Amino acid sequence: NQTDSPYHGDYPFCGQVWFSPDGSRIYNGCATVVRYSTDPKLDMTYMTSFTGVQSIGAFTESAPVKRVAIVQKSNQYSTNPPSDSEILLFDSDYLAAAGRLALSDFVVTTKTYKAHGKWVFFNTGGTALYAIVEADATSGLLNDFAIQTFALSSPPPCSTTFASGSATIPFNGSYASVGINSAPDCIFQASTTSDWIVLTSGAYGSGNNTLTYLVRPNSAQASRTGTIS
Repeated sequence: NQTDSPYHGDYPFCGQVWFSPDGSRIYNGCATVVRYSTDPKLDMTYMTSFTGVQSIGAFTESAPVKRVAIVQKSNQYSTNPPSDSEILLFDSDYLAAAGRLALSDFVVTTKTYKAHGKWVFFNTGGTALYAIVEADATSGLLNDFAIQTFALSSPPPCSTTFASGSATIPFNGSYASVGINSAPDCIFQASTTSDWIVLTSGAYGSGNNTLTYLVRPNSAQASRTGTIS
């Protein structure tokens, strides 16, 4: 049986569609998520949209690690086109942002060309993520496709640094951010042992990134020191 959407213009529906591993969700190219159900009253009802995603060009979801990976679809006619040179990660339970992986450029002698993500796949266990990428058209390469692999469960050791080694936050607390310097194939995970510091975004990923964190108000008279590593 076919079920018509109860919405007609309320939420964007476009592009390809993908189903969640358990079959309970339908994702479409406009980053809209609707419910699949055998109950006609629930089927095709709106659930949510992916935050910060304009349109989806490539999509995959892993049930074992509860992760969604998305490559946005670049639009040359947009005034602010999304990047298709990165993979955005979301958790499957609440579809909240979980990280960002940068795609490595193509290197030809002394020149570099952007890699554009075309397809993404998790392996069976969700321990690795594969991206099929295409070199930018300006490269002129005949063999312009490649596969990039991200070892998620046991990434190889690599060097990641913060753009700044310290920060001073007012006693009443505040949001703050710091740049992360990392190679596209270097996966990092920022953490803190201070319960008054909350890492809000940018804590997981690869490539240069920005870590945003919240410092809660200090009710004590003495100054305090916390560490993010």
